[in-house]
Amino acid sequence: MHSAEASHRRGWTWVITCLFFLAVPAFAQNNKKKSTPPPKRPAPAAKPPARPANTRRPVTPQRRLVPGARNNMAIRRPANFVRRPAAPGLRNVRTVSLPGGRMATVRRLPNGRIATIRTRGMTIRHPLRGPRRVEIERNGRTIVAYGRHGGYVERPYMMRGGRRYFQRTYVVDGRTRVVVYRSYAYRGAVYYRYAPVYYYHPVYYRWAYNPWPAPVYYAPAAWGWAGSPWYGYYGPYFAPYPVYPAASLWLTDYIIAANLQAAYAAQAEANAAQASASNAAPPATYAVNVPPTLNVCEQGGCSTWTWDGAHYNAAWSNGSVSVLSVVRWDAGAVVLTRTDPAGVSAGNYATYTGRILTPNTVGGSVAGVYNGNPWNETWNGTSATPVLVASVVAPPAGDPPPAPSGAQGGTGQVQLSPQVKQMIADEVKAQLASEQSAAADPSQPGGGDVPAALNPAVRVFVVSSGFDVVNASGEECALTPGDVVMRLTDTPDENQRVSARVLSSMQADCAAGQSVTVGVQDLQEMYNQLLQQVDSGLKQLADNSGKGGLPKAPDTSTTAGEVPAPAADPGAAAQVAGAQQQADQTEAAVQQ
Repeated sequence: MHSAEASHRRGWTWVITCLFFLAVPAFAQNNKKKSTPPPKRPAPAAKPPARPANTRRPVTPQRRLVPGARNNMAIRRPANFVRRPAAPGLRNVRTVSLPGGRMATVRRLPNGRIATIRTRGMTIRHPLRGPRRVEIERNGRTIVAYGRHGGYVERPYMMRGGRRYFQRTYVVDGRTRVVVYRSYAYRGAVYYRYAPVYYYHPVYYRWAYNPWPAPVYYAPAAWGWAGSPWYGYYGPYFAPYPVYPAASLWLTDYIIAANLQAAYAAQAEANAAQASASNAAPPATYAVNVPPTLNVCEQGGCSTWTWDGAHYNAAWSNGSVSVLSVVRWDAGAVVLTRTDPAGVSAGNYATYTGRILTPNTVGGSVAGVYNGNPWNETWNGTSATPVLVASVVAPPAGDPPPAPSGAQGGTGQVQLSPQVKQMIADEVKAQLASEQSAAADPSQPGGGDVPAALNPAVRVFVVSSGFDVVNASGEECALTPGDVVMRLTDTPDENQRVSARVLSSMQADCAAGQSVTVGVQDLQEMYNQLLQQVDSGLKQLADNSGKGGLPKAPDTSTTAGEVPAPAADPGAAAQVAGAQQQADQTEAAVQQ
């Protein structure tokens, strides 16, 4: 029994020993866990508050394609594809269905007026001032129609030296002309630069660049402007140089005048369309209605001006004999030009600007040139009969009359200053120098790689077609041909726009001094138009060499340019008309 008990004890001892050795590691592990407690789990993130039902998630801006790219260089979009920053209260966009299953995006102004209509391949734009503009992309061509009487068709032309060229066939009132553009890539975008199809010999560019042997007196009558409605209307804004010591100044006035003529025609067409739509009478045109006699005194003497039905004739007390042409005479301003064909001051030329002061008095300032010497005085005229016009002569309907010469209008209009005109003249001289270099070796076209729209060496641009911009307050305002802007920044934003300042503008346009954002492609097009106008002015100087008071030019023969001149697109007129018709149908469908 003792033996059994001993065996039984030994058995329990073995069991207890095994349990002890099994328990020790567990006990040690348990103590270890207590000495280094595990890190706590992070608390679950709080759920975001629920979004109000009437809000939208912010959309991450996407990089937009740059307008102007085409033919595998990039996907081309219309020039006005990039969305403009929306002005406060101006964003009123909706999508509408059109016949045939098409869709259109329509943006209206607060007054309900349509600003833009976009459909697949077509954009219709109604700027604040000026006629409608239609742009269509079709089968590799760009068709642009502005108003009812103009437009162009752009299509690929040729490849030469690894460069792509495109031709534009412009159609204006049934007449056509062809212009060539060269495309090139810069920082991922595609730009276009005017490419002359011929050059003059370098000696002609030097003649145009350098001062002329003697100053040239070129009156508005020699220009053909005297009595023109546009010249009278913009008289307070644009004063041509009284004398031209060099071709660059002559070309500057030529360019400004060309743009102002375009602005006047565009606004008149837009107003005529508006009047037709509202069954209103067409706008009045300018007419001359002046007193039969005017007693005028200047610091140099007095005279009686007598109206002969076309001009004033004057014989001054100092022996001068003058003929004065009325450029403008209405309630807004008075502008006359004076030439002295005989007498002691033969050859004298002057411009009288002023306003109607009282029912029987008119006066202002006069600036002239005699024997190469400028002179300035004041003048005052009185009449026994009222000097006010018998009937108010209206500018283009819907377009506010300009402010008197040298004065600021209600929207910030100022006369185009000599300083701004000199900036334009400097750009003209730079282009003359560039074409002179290109004429020496047409196989190496000038212009460089940096587009003028972003080139730090090019700052000043003359507006050549009307479009809308956004000012620093986020409000839209208009720029029309003849306005002048200066680019301030050289790097475009994600919408391919840069900052600029309005240097000079006409009434109802963006006020001078305002900061605005302008599309890079719009600036490039302004520059291209300036190059074309320089070439057009050079041709006029060459064709009229030694005539009408212009000096005799040297060799005006031409040589081949970058590429041969293309033939006009025979279907351009029909395509422009078709674009206008398609736009009419789209607008009619939108209005339903």
